[in-house]
Parts: sequence; C-alpha cells; structure tokens
Amino acid sequence: MRCMAEIADIGMTIDKKLRLTLNLQGASLVQLVQLQKDGQLDAILKKHSDKRSLDANAYYWKLLGELAKALQTSNEELHNQLLDSYGTLAEDEDGNCIIHFLPETEDYLRYKHEHYKPTGIIVEFEGVRYCKFYRIKGSSQYNTREMSRLIERACVGV
Repeated sequence: MRCMAEIADIGMTIDKKLRLTLNLQGASLVQLVQLQKDGQLDAILKKHSDKRSLDANAYYWKLLGELAKALQTSNEELHNQLLDSYGTLAEDEDGNCIIHFLPETEDYLRYKHEHYKPTGIIVEFEGVRYCKFYRIKGSSQYNTREMSRLIERACVGV
C-alpha cells in the first residue's frame, strides 16, 4: 500500500522501541487491518514530493520538439541527451543506482522508453565488448523539482 502520511507523534516504548504515529491520506482501513493481521511489515518513509504536472510535461515536449527540429535531430535523441546531462539516476528499492551493460555497438540515444548514462567503463565477455551504464529515470517518473530542472536546462543548456 502506498499513501501520503504526516508524523503525528514520536515516542518510545518501555522496552526502548521507537513508536511512530502517522496520520494517513489515501489509506484503506480494510487494508490496514489486514496488514496488522499479517504481522511484521517492511516500511519505507521518505520526504513527500509532488509528481510533475501534465502541463509541465506537455510544455517540455513542445519545447523539445522545437529544439530537436532546430538542431536537426530526433526528439528521442535530444531527450536522452538532456536526461544524460541533467537527469536523475534511477534507484532500486534499497537506494542503489541501477546498472546495465549494453553491447558497445548499441545506439542507446535512440531508445524511446529506456534512458542510460554511460560510465566510460567497458568490459569484454565471450568476445563481445559491453559498456557499463547507469539507468536514468524517465521524465514521467519525475517530481516537480526534477521536471523544473529538466525544463530549465533544456531552455539554457542545449
């Protein structure tokens, strides 16, 4: 279950365990009761940030299309170049950067739905050379701060 929460109270039990009371928005009482019955839970708490707006996304793609046309390149290539320079690295659930190895001959800048940042490291396996890449979050996953930065850099950085 994912929901938004505010910390209402922090305390400590007699046996020195931390106790956290949350006010939840978007949670289902039925789901919470079931989770309580299930016993121990894995919890991840992080600062809330709003998802980027559809207006910001539309503006970015309109701007990108105009820039790509002026630079005589495709929207996908320019989008990937901007993400490579100014994007946010994708992380797994433990906060580790996601790493991929792609064949050296792969033209990753033409990818439409996957975005990569090269590390400059090349490894060889069974006679094939592979480049090591960090995975970059797609702009559809950006929050308002990340999207604002991407739009700002697209305006001045290209």
